[in-house]
Amino acid sequence: MAGAYAAAVRTARMNAVKAAAEAGADVPVILIRSSAAATLASVPCDDPVTVSGDVLTLIAAGSDTVGLASGTAASAELRDSDGTIVRSGMSVGLSGSGADVILLSLAVSLDQEIGLDTATIAHG
Repeated sequence: MAGAYAAAVRTARMNAVKAAAEAGADVPVILIRSSAAATLASVPCDDPVTVSGDVLTLIAAGSDTVGLASGTAASAELRDSDGTIVRSGMSVGLSGSGADVILLSLAVSLDQEIGLDTATIAHG
C-alpha cells in the first residue's frame, strides 16, 4: 500500500515549488516543448502563482502567446525567470485530458497565437 502525506505537508510542498518558481526577478514561464525537446513557446505564468491545498496554479484563466517554432506540443517545463528549471516533464493535453498544461490545440505554428487554457501542478 502506498503512503500518503498529510494535507498540511502537501500544501507546504506546493508552497516550496511556488517559492522556487518565483525565485527569479520576473514571473516564471512555462516552456512548451516538442517530442524532440525543441521549445515551441514560452508562456508567462500568472503573477503571482497560487497554491490551494495541494494544487499549484500557474495559469488560471488562460494565456495567449505566439509560437517560437512549429511543431506538436509533447511536454512542458516550468522555469523561474532566470531560466532555472523548477519542474520538467509536465504533461500537455487538451481539455478533459487531465494533463498539467491544457492547450486549445497541440499544434503550434511559428509566429501564430497559441492558446493555453490552464496550467497546474497537483501534489502527486
